[in-house]
Amino acid sequence: MARISNDKIRFFYSFLQSPKRIGSVIPSSSFLAKEMFRSVPFSNISSIIELGAGTGVFTKLIAENIMPQTKGLIFEQNDAMRNKLVEIFPDLHFYPNAMEMADIVQKLDEPAVDVVISSLPFSNFSQEIRTQIAHDIHKVLKPNGMLVAFQYSKQMKQTFEKLFPEVSVTFVPFNIPPAFVFTCNKIDESSEKNAVEENRLW
Repeated sequence: MARISNDKIRFFYSFLQSPKRIGSVIPSSSFLAKEMFRSVPFSNISSIIELGAGTGVFTKLIAENIMPQTKGLIFEQNDAMRNKLVEIFPDLHFYPNAMEMADIVQKLDEPAVDVVISSLPFSNFSQEIRTQIAHDIHKVLKPNGMLVAFQYSKQMKQTFEKLFPEVSVTFVPFNIPPAFVFTCNKIDESSEKNAVEENRLW
């Protein structure tokens, strides 16, 4: 209980210091966490990225559910929050800048990931940064990879739809503020092309 209270205090203090970077005054609720991870196939993935870890509400679920061989890459720009998470989850890999995500993934043994979980407050970013991060997410995902992102508005819907052929949106009222969860699937273009060719043959 004490840790939860400390997390909320740390989160609120960080919000006061950098409201545009944090995006909310309190961490995400358990209802939002459940919706964010509802479609994540933990037993079948070899890599996962979290963007905007904050106090680690989602990081904890990642650490508890990934397989021993799964690589978890966690991005959090706030030094105090990130350093605390490094102490709590030493088996995960932590980085400060989501804008460096594509370069970091490129250096992995397997230069693409299965899932990206995003808590980034896109609405607080410039259009240029929003577009760049969205494109980087699409770039680092494997064919059939998945982005799950929550936002407090539907502002990013068109951006996601331009990049991902399959985008679904669910609403989570039991969160402060209430949130929208975007689940975006990156289709394997080679499989899709082969299917089209097979249909033509028939």
